[in-house]
Amino acid sequence: MKYKSGYKYIVAETLTIQSPYRPKNDLMGVCCGFVDLLKNGMLTIRKGYAWDGASGPAFDTKTIMRGSLFHDVSYQLMREGSLSRDLKDTADDWLIETCKEDGMWAARRAWVFWALDKFGSHSTEPESEPEIIEVP
Repeated sequence: MKYKSGYKYIVAETLTIQSPYRPKNDLMGVCCGFVDLLKNGMLTIRKGYAWDGASGPAFDTKTIMRGSLFHDVSYQLMREGSLSRDLKDTADDWLIETCKEDGMWAARRAWVFWALDKFGSHSTEPESEPEIIEVP
C-alpha cells in the first residue's frame, strides 16, 4: 500500500465561490486537477480535494472550516506558482472574513490573524511533492 500524509478532510461536493483573486488567465485543473480559478475570480473546488483544516495550534470548528479550505487552496496555488505570493495578505484577509461570516469570535479571529502574520509566509513557498509512504 502507498499513501500520502497531511490531509484530514475531503470536499464531499464540488463548490464554486467568488474569490478575491483576478488571475491574468483562467487557471483550469490546478491543485492536482481539483481547482479552477477564472479571470473573474470564480473559484471552483471539486469533490475529492483534500486539505488539513486549521493549521498549527488552531483547532477545527465549524467557524474555521470554510475559511481553512479557501485558505489552503489559496496557499497551494501560491506554492504551485499559479498565484503570486504577493497575494498572501489577501488570502489571510479572506480567511478572517470567512471566519467572521461563519460566526467566529473576534478574539479568536485576532489570534488566527496574528499566527498567520507571524508564521504563514513559509507555507506559500514552493515545496517538493509530499513523500509517498509505502507499507508492507
